[in-house]
Amino acid sequence: TRKTPNGNTEHVYEKVNTRHVDLLTGKELSPMEEGLTEKRQIPDYVYVETRMDPNGDRRHLYSQQATRYLDKDTLKELAKTEKGTHPKRDFPDYRFVETKVDGVVTTHYYEQVETRFIDKETGRSISDPKKGTHGKKDIPGYRFVETRKTPNGDTEHVYEQLMTRHIDKATGKELTGAEKGLHGSRTFPGYHFVETKTDPNGDLRHFYAQVVTKHVDILTGEEVAKSEQGIKPKKDDIPNYRYIETSKDGEGNIIHKYRQVVTRFVDRIAGAEIAHFEPGRAPKKDIKGYRFFGTTVNDNGHTRHAYEMIVTRFVDKTGKALKKLEKGHVQEVKIDGYRLVSKELKDNGYSKKDEDKDLIYTY
Repeated sequence: TRKTPNGNTEHVYEKVNTRHVDLLTGKELSPMEEGLTEKRQIPDYVYVETRMDPNGDRRHLYSQQATRYLDKDTLKELAKTEKGTHPKRDFPDYRFVETKVDGVVTTHYYEQVETRFIDKETGRSISDPKKGTHGKKDIPGYRFVETRKTPNGDTEHVYEQLMTRHIDKATGKELTGAEKGLHGSRTFPGYHFVETKTDPNGDLRHFYAQVVTKHVDILTGEEVAKSEQGIKPKKDDIPNYRYIETSKDGEGNIIHKYRQVVTRFVDRIAGAEIAHFEPGRAPKKDIKGYRFFGTTVNDNGHTRHAYEMIVTRFVDKTGKALKKLEKGHVQEVKIDGYRLVSKELKDNGYSKKDEDKDLIYTY
């Protein structure tokens, strides 16, 4: 209100205005409007309330709408916050979980997809899962089979366990059931390890050969009986041989060693051999100039046929020797100062044959 120079009174007015304002920043969202107008739709904003200023102006207050995209576990932003309200989006290696609206803010929550490494038979995890999508990898003791996607977008790499087999190399027969995983060779009674091979699919095959039992001459190494498959005991019935000892060779084969026995023909008194020895256990035989006495077998299995020399003696009636005895049966001889009284074959108690008896000339 004001007074004019001529004394008039003037009441001065100005039009009231309507503003549309951001509640947080105070920023005007559209040009000021003359007069009192109603709230209206403003893109990316929602109406909050209307206030009247002391000067009579009207202010419609708005709050800006926003859309966020967050990792549900870490709350990491997967994309920049967008003005306005927007629908969910797709993000590599993430799957949508839920949407929440808090006032003017819309938040889309996601969780990261997972890559798992699975045993085909059991379904259990054989390696720690990884967040995100990753390729297959080598896992000791397993071979890769396939990759598959689950309905929720996870990746599963499927594996099956490698196998270890123990095989008779000659027959192909498995010595025991196959073992899951990769394992070293084992010890099997009656077998020795030969070699290991890896199949194209990664499985291991350990090959074994059956041990052999051999019977050999300890001196020459030649076999004295047929070899036998497996671990067999020594033989006590190999003609002309006796068992000495047993050993193993580098491959685990059993070696029974034997020594050949011999038969000797010896003078019972002198111990000298009177005929060439014979291999094995030979029977007694006739030897010219000797009579058989008896047979013995020593601890080593050797046979000893003992003989006594057949002799001709020259004695007086008292049994005193008048000259050196002679081998075999000989003719009588003249001895100075003596005359022959008798001639006889003396029974020695070992043989009834005349040719085996000593000849006694008595003078």
